[in-house]
Amino acid sequence: MKPTGHEKRTSNRIPVSMTVSSEELDPIGFGYAVNISEKGLRVDAQALVEAKQLPEVGTVLKLKFKLPSSAFYLSVQAKIVYIEKEPTSSPQLGFTFLDASAEVMQELTAYVVKYKE
Repeated sequence: MKPTGHEKRTSNRIPVSMTVSSEELDPIGFGYAVNISEKGLRVDAQALVEAKQLPEVGTVLKLKFKLPSSAFYLSVQAKIVYIEKEPTSSPQLGFTFLDASAEVMQELTAYVVKYKE
């Protein structure tokens, strides 16, 4: 059976708690990332539901976030690859990074490696 949705991951995600914002979704901000890898992240999208701005799978957004161990914000284009909607919890959006710069990749890699230690 062929994997679907977030089962196609090629790198492990680690838990994280950080705010994620997107210029395209202002003024409400966005939500909170619940896990991250060097290739993408997962966001709790309760704020988007409340503002009636939940985007669709395939939507590309410019995301901005600050890793817990970082002194500065990272900015990256990312595409929604899945949306999980459960009746008892907030929708969860899975993103894959599209154009992460060398600097962003360096920060992500350092964070993931540090977490695994």
